[in-house]
Amino acid sequence: MSRFKKLLVGCLVSSIILGGMNGSAVYAASNPQVTVEWNNVRQQIDGFGITQEEECTYVMNEPYRSEVMDLLFSQEKGIGLSLLRTEIGCGESKPTIEPENNVWYTDGDPRELWYFNEALQRGVEKIYGTVWSPPKWMKTNNSWYYGGFLKKECYQEYADYLAAYVKIYKQYHNIDIYGVSIANEPEYPASWKSCLWTPNSFYDFIVNYLKPTFERESLDTKIIAGESGFWNEHFVEKLLTTPEGREALDIVTSHQYQGFIQDFPLSDQAQKKIWLTELCDTSNGLKTDINDGVDWAMKVHKFMTIPEVSAFFYWRGAHTTSTNQALIQINNNTDYTTTKRLYAIGQYSKFIRPGYQRIVATENPASDIYATAYKNPITGEFCIVLVNNNKNNNYVLDVNLQGVSSGYLTPYVTDLHYNIEPLEDIPVTNGIATVSIGSKSIITLVGTQNSTPLTTKSYDTVDTLDHMGNLYDSSAKWTIEKGNDYGRYDNDSSCLRRIELSKQHAIYKYPGMNNFLATLYYCDNLNNIQFSISRDGIDYTPLQVEHTKPIHTTKDWNRVKYFPSYDIPQGTNYLKIEFDGGTNEWNKHLAEIAFSYDSSAIALMDDLSDLFQVTTSSNLVIGGQDGNQKEKFDNDTTRALRTTTDAGELIYTLGDRQINDFDVYLYFYDNTDDPFQDISFSTSNDGINWYPLETKSSGTFYTKDHWYRKTYSPLNNTKVGNYLKITLSGGKYEWNKQISKVILY
Repeated sequence: MSRFKKLLVGCLVSSIILGGMNGSAVYAASNPQVTVEWNNVRQQIDGFGITQEEECTYVMNEPYRSEVMDLLFSQEKGIGLSLLRTEIGCGESKPTIEPENNVWYTDGDPRELWYFNEALQRGVEKIYGTVWSPPKWMKTNNSWYYGGFLKKECYQEYADYLAAYVKIYKQYHNIDIYGVSIANEPEYPASWKSCLWTPNSFYDFIVNYLKPTFERESLDTKIIAGESGFWNEHFVEKLLTTPEGREALDIVTSHQYQGFIQDFPLSDQAQKKIWLTELCDTSNGLKTDINDGVDWAMKVHKFMTIPEVSAFFYWRGAHTTSTNQALIQINNNTDYTTTKRLYAIGQYSKFIRPGYQRIVATENPASDIYATAYKNPITGEFCIVLVNNNKNNNYVLDVNLQGVSSGYLTPYVTDLHYNIEPLEDIPVTNGIATVSIGSKSIITLVGTQNSTPLTTKSYDTVDTLDHMGNLYDSSAKWTIEKGNDYGRYDNDSSCLRRIELSKQHAIYKYPGMNNFLATLYYCDNLNNIQFSISRDGIDYTPLQVEHTKPIHTTKDWNRVKYFPSYDIPQGTNYLKIEFDGGTNEWNKHLAEIAFSYDSSAIALMDDLSDLFQVTTSSNLVIGGQDGNQKEKFDNDTTRALRTTTDAGELIYTLGDRQINDFDVYLYFYDNTDDPFQDISFSTSNDGINWYPLETKSSGTFYTKDHWYRKTYSPLNNTKVGNYLKITLSGGKYEWNKQISKVILY
């Protein structure tokens, strides 16, 4: 197979993969792999949530408070939180249902009821209540603050109180309380609302009072316990290691303000769900940057994979705080500030819905890359969350779907520029989807089992720009940049860029060109990029183009793909790409360009790997000077050159078919005497009588080590007969001029 044919086959394969203008690029290089095991199920997911702070949002003016609620709870407009943790009021900042023994208050808190209903309308599925402090008359210190214990003689009153709480909210407000947690951070005698407990008192109260009371009242409300500020099982150990305790306890909870993220072996052995029910950053100074966002995505990843929690609760959703306690900072009644951690958590909560199951995926496929996967076992919907915790490096990953078939994945990204932004669909080919993930970013890939494969655009050829030999013409100040520091160009290790801060152009020629897809990388902006088309290579018309959403790769670099806004006019044969402006000559790179064209218009393509397609030749052989040092010849390793300094000829014919056009690619050495006078073209209808042929040539482009390249074509409106003769002559050396490629149209 000839070199050109090999190139063309590779281009056709790439063209299929490039279809759809997706947000990733596919290359032959070995990419880190994320293997998703559909049938290897881990924990069930109950959801993601926050602890409400209703008074802050409630007092905001419309439409701002609705916007805040949408951002938190709407799956369409926000991050789709599905769980809500609320404080069971003790009579301090929130009213209690029992301010005195056996005195009941059923009106509720209007702020809380508004918040509940707004959250439920937007999709919240479960509300559970946590007690910071029982009513103070039940406590040993008769205070809401500084700890104190629940009086032993009030254990039954407290159990009745919690049962009444559930019943009152259902009866009077039509609010279902999913579960109750008897204490918040029971080890800490805080200066705010608090109450002290021990593991033994936890066990005693839950087993001997709360569980029997719920059964007597026919309540299926979940009993939730733990909620230590330290990430551990300490307060529920006795409950988890006795039959009575396991029977009474439904869900194990904890916070993680101290302690390492570790598994809960007793909870696992007892087959209890684990919830992280509170966590935030209490440091001063609001953080809204992507570094903070990725930090929180990493926390979610770790909680999902190490203790394998079924629920993740951030502390505050929206709050008037000067610290980082909230996902949204409320500045005043008409203004608020969102943070990247809101959207980072949303990369999970928006897509991983209650009832999903986590399935096994390669958790750490590359340095600083982390992955988890989840599925809906009923509908076949699934998602894969990828986190890049590296501040510099972009990665290209292969996502290998095992045990499930899907036609495509839709990526959503949060990074320096975007907040859960949908990107172009990524095709799944033979079970593999290839995706690029930029530095400090989170991508969620969303798919459905047995979805229909994408209808992709195909292209006839692609130039990967590892050399400049596929250009028909160009200005002089270009280079092929090799290398790919930090993965800024995905997996692409070569790009075309300027070497001078001035306007430079590159021209491609394909007959009947009708479409293209150009992949560019840039580091400041997309200004001063121009595409133009031409029929004759002389008169160019600007072409209106569009591009995909810019995709962040590394700290300063982004990727876009350009394509025509409308059908390219028939008869277009040339595309000119111009780069200008910018703060640096290297600010824009052309990495790859694919073309669709009328391939039937090419009657003959000879890459001169041999002389088999030449009709006749004289004083010419196939070889290469300087040991075929291909970098001097745009990676070409075979060319036609003379055997002596006498004239050498190549003659081509298409038989009875007239030659309408041609391109001859020539390399010449700069010591050549009058090089442009030493190549001539002539034509004939019978192969006997020859006539000089006027030609035009491209600009002269320097390649390397005194070698240059030019392309020759017939002058406009010059008729070519049935035969074409190319003659090389003159010069000091027989190798001073070499023909690389001949194309006949």
